Amino acid sequence: MELFYYMVFGGLGAVVAALELSKNNKDRINTSSAFNSFKNNYLLVYSLMMAGDWLQGPYVYFLYSQYGYGKGEIGQLFIAGFGSSMLFGTIVGSLADKQGRKRACVTYCITYILSCMTKHSPQYKVLMVGRVLGGIATSLLFSAFESWLVAEHNKRGFEQQWLSITFSKAIFLGNGLVAIVSGLFGNLLVDSFSLGPVSPFDAAACFLAIGMAVILSSWTENYGDPSENKDLLTQFKGAAAAIASDEKIALLGAIQSLFEGSMYTFVFLWTPALSPNEEEIPHGFIFATFMLASMLGSSLASRLMARSSPRVESYMQIVFVVSSAALLLPIITNFLVAPSKVKGGGISFSGCLQLLGFCTFEACVGIFWPSIMKMRSQYIPEEARSTIMNFFRIPLNIFVCIVLYNVDAFPITVMFGMCSIFLFVASLLQRRLLVISDKPNRRMGTQGKGSRGGASKHLINLRLLEHQEGSWKLGIINERLMLPCEALQVMEESEGTGLKELHSDSASPRRYNTMELFYYIVFGSLGAFVAALELSKTNKDRTNTSSAFNSFKNNYLLVYSLMMAGDWLQGPYVYFLYSHYGFGKGDIGQLFIAGFGSSMLFGTIVGSLADKQGRKRACVTYCITYILSCITKHSPQYKVLMVGRVLGGIATSLLFSAFESWLVAEHNKRGFEQQWLSITFSKAIFLGNGLVAIVSGLFGNLLVDSFALGPVAPFDAAACFLAIGMAVILSSWSENYGDPSESKDLLTQFKGAATAITSDEKIALLGAIQSLFEGSMYTFVFLWTPALSPNDEEIPHGFIFATFMLASMLGSSLASRLMARSSPRVESYMQIVFIVSSAALLLPIIISVGYLFSTCLSSMFILLLN
Repeated sequence: MELFYYMVFGGLGAVVAALELSKNNKDRINTSSAFNSFKNNYLLVYSLMMAGDWLQGPYVYFLYSQYGYGKGEIGQLFIAGFGSSMLFGTIVGSLADKQGRKRACVTYCITYILSCMTKHSPQYKVLMVGRVLGGIATSLLFSAFESWLVAEHNKRGFEQQWLSITFSKAIFLGNGLVAIVSGLFGNLLVDSFSLGPVSPFDAAACFLAIGMAVILSSWTENYGDPSENKDLLTQFKGAAAAIASDEKIALLGAIQSLFEGSMYTFVFLWTPALSPNEEEIPHGFIFATFMLASMLGSSLASRLMARSSPRVESYMQIVFVVSSAALLLPIITNFLVAPSKVKGGGISFSGCLQLLGFCTFEACVGIFWPSIMKMRSQYIPEEARSTIMNFFRIPLNIFVCIVLYNVDAFPITVMFGMCSIFLFVASLLQRRLLVISDKPNRRMGTQGKGSRGGASKHLINLRLLEHQEGSWKLGIINERLMLPCEALQVMEESEGTGLKELHSDSASPRRYNTMELFYYIVFGSLGAFVAALELSKTNKDRTNTSSAFNSFKNNYLLVYSLMMAGDWLQGPYVYFLYSHYGFGKGDIGQLFIAGFGSSMLFGTIVGSLADKQGRKRACVTYCITYILSCITKHSPQYKVLMVGRVLGGIATSLLFSAFESWLVAEHNKRGFEQQWLSITFSKAIFLGNGLVAIVSGLFGNLLVDSFALGPVAPFDAAACFLAIGMAVILSSWSENYGDPSESKDLLTQFKGAATAITSDEKIALLGAIQSLFEGSMYTFVFLWTPALSPNDEEIPHGFIFATFMLASMLGSSLASRLMARSSPRVESYMQIVFIVSSAALLLPIIISVGYLFSTCLSSMFILLLN
């Protein structure tokens, strides 16, 4: 598997090189020579500091395990580090603001050097002391250096936009290039020179000492609030007041806590995830690969931040969603790939897949760091920057400590699942941050942009003034009631201009603009997966058939596709049409009940009639009934719509019984092999429930949104497709029956069906399984629209529906592969399918709970006021 490591590393390196070499003037910002000198000095120091940190990273867990400690004891050592960061972090951050940030940076170097020295001892207590010192040092690393940089940047009068250059370069070098070299250098020391797992810690101490010398010789001191001398309690209260009074700061803290909490948990989890059976993996090389992925992310971030659009607050939503999906991969591979039980050896196939997912996550980390730094520089007031930043670390350290304390109680997949959920919640909070950060721009029209900095400063001054006068009961300040004087003046002076722009913006026909890219990413990703599966089919995935069967199959697929087009065109717009007519959720629910109720009441009768009177005739009846149902959609009258739902319920029963019954009977009557039926079934689902559904969704979206024909247009189009399909059935299908040997009345047929079910447990189980799954599926049909737009958000119904169908198409493509093989059996893999689908429909509940948890996280900062 050694080649795999080189391929991943080389691929990432090539992409990073291409990104960096292809930068044009649009990706670069012109700066002054004074700023370049200042920036390069900071980057040198920051790179040395990060080298001291990254050299240790891949070998902390490995060193403790070499000393003979188990996962539980190692977890407690990690808890000590995160716990000390939580307990002492805020104190050292406040001291940095008060005593000086340069002094705090020097303290970081000394503390981390002492922590490195403790790694020479195998004694548990000594290692515990080292972890405590490391936790304190980590708090200083991620607060004091950034605080010194921002304050010094502003003090020297450099442009605010230039900060993003330093941030992105710092991440590119410190969290990218330096981390890669550190990983490779650590691998060289441990594996090539065989100096043992403690040698990277000695090298780290040397780099920290060099960096400390540069700080002492070239940095000037700066403070959090040089105007007055405040004690620690006053600093804490000031930081807490700033968090409590500004929702943007509180959201930023919650987002940072959720992402970094997941990230630090990942630091603990990746080693056991990639080597669950003690496989021999090159820790340093893998770590360097992760850092190369992070470097790729920071390179992307530098390009994004060099442009005015998209804003940081906008693209970070996508980053959090992608990172959440990446940490779901260990769970997915655990279900889909059989785990290896062989001890030792190289990395497994499952490990390779997880490694690719982890590289994706690290790329998101690379984007996260400069982006969060940029947002912190915008929203966190300078007066208590270090203190506030360390306040943010309290909840993340609590989260990591809880996870690590219970490391033996939960499977590793559960911990990855928790991280994935928290990252998804972070994307929701990022969405909220984008919305509230947009408010000043909407309020002030075109001139608002120029006044925005002054407005923000004015609000902060008001809050600080209230704080300085001794009023600690700030609560959450409603910024709409605290619109600064400058903004009011702008609105008055722009009487006609700003307000006109405000109205024109709100009335703009452009929709889905903020999340449109997300829809395309999901749709494109699913499409790529489906294409890859279909194009990569081998002979093992195909079955040789006759030309007569192919002709029969193609005729059926044409008819079935037309029937499904008639059904899918209506799907996304049923709920929307009823709400468009002014009916509430309760009334719409009753209409849906009418449809499912009629399917239940008449379904068995029409099914029996199909067996008795002929399946071809039943298929024609389906077309006529559904066309009549479509016609009723033109009326806004509730009773007419109710009749349409009843007709639709009857039609649905025929669609999912008569066509399949006709197919099976005709297939057997023509003497085709039984195995070939699975080909027709999988193709029918792939086309009818996949490709046709996607095209129908997009076509419906075109009719309603692009051509503005209204929500009834898809129903008219559906009637046309049904009419064409009926013509094909009448001209090319032959009739078949359920039991042609004798004529049975309905009661006899019911009794025969009931006897077959009760006498065979397999049939009864099959019926129960189908009822449970389809019941959930049809309930989902009713629920997805209000779930995605609980506050009447404008969503592209047809496009989303097409995306669902593309996902269904992916599933049918997987099914065709599975059914073409003798193993695993259908009965076996369907267990996993039902578990995955159950977990998927739990997501709205998990999000609600997660959102509640994140709200509690934000509230923690407010409660600190007391």
